[in-house]
Amino acid sequence: MPGNIVEIIIKARDLASSAFRQVQNQIATTKTIGVSVASKLKNVGRALYSTVNTYFIPAALAIAGVAFAIKGLIDAFGDFDMAMKGVQKTTGMSEEEIDALGEDFKEMSTQIPLSAKELADIGAIAGQLGIQGSDNITTFTESVARVSIALDMTAEEAATSMAKVSNAFGLPVTQADNLASSINTLENTTAAKGRDIIASMTRMAASGAQLGLTADAAAALAATLIAMGMPAERVGTRLNTAFTQMAKNVGDMAAQMGMSEEELRAWIDRDVMGALNAYIEMLRETPSEIDRITMANEVFGAVGGKAIASLATGYDDLQT
Repeated sequence: MPGNIVEIIIKARDLASSAFRQVQNQIATTKTIGVSVASKLKNVGRALYSTVNTYFIPAALAIAGVAFAIKGLIDAFGDFDMAMKGVQKTTGMSEEEIDALGEDFKEMSTQIPLSAKELADIGAIAGQLGIQGSDNITTFTESVARVSIALDMTAEEAATSMAKVSNAFGLPVTQADNLASSINTLENTTAAKGRDIIASMTRMAASGAQLGLTADAAAALAATLIAMGMPAERVGTRLNTAFTQMAKNVGDMAAQMGMSEEELRAWIDRDVMGALNAYIEMLRETPSEIDRITMANEVFGAVGGKAIASLATGYDDLQT
């Protein structure tokens, strides 16, 4: 019995030792496999990271970019659609006419660096100003678009300003480009900015036009004074007053120039800028500055006289 017990114990110990060795061997094997698997997983991770960075992230960003671009196109289309509804509201055009005009604006936007929506906004202003007909609206829109670019103005500023000036001087829509060209030339040859010239013109257009002053002449007067350092707002206000007072005081002006009122009136009716230039030259040749100011104030008023006296100082610039 004891032998059997000892034998059993020895066998149990041997079995246990064998089992322990098997377990240790399995653990060692598992550890080796684990290290290998971990290493392989690490390599897989690196490959996945590289793949994600190389393909998936750029693809995701590209998809996001496309989505953003599509959203931008949808927003732009919505903005343009709303702008065309504004055109329809101010012009009273039919759906078919609006659709055709919209296509014209889209085509125009490929030739002029303004969006179709911005062009439609100009078209809406054309309707507000009473411009009717698809051809006239298209012509006005294109002219104003070119003006806004040439004179560094917003489309709305250019549309409103050009409309006021054109209406005051009786210019047809088709001549807006010509006026813009004249203003652009003055901007390039004087120290006056085009947007300042046209801002001044809008303030004095009505009174100047009543005397028969042309838009080109008004632009030249404004550019001369602005180039001399007079603020654009004051230029417009002072010239507006000057023209208003000149119409009232033709007799005083004629007396200073040594001619009859009838002669001067006939001259003004025939060539207002020529008559004004002659007066300014006469004023310039007056030796006393005090006398020049007094004479100018008598004809053009205290406010308008400042502009005319200044023009006498810059007479040479006015002639070029």
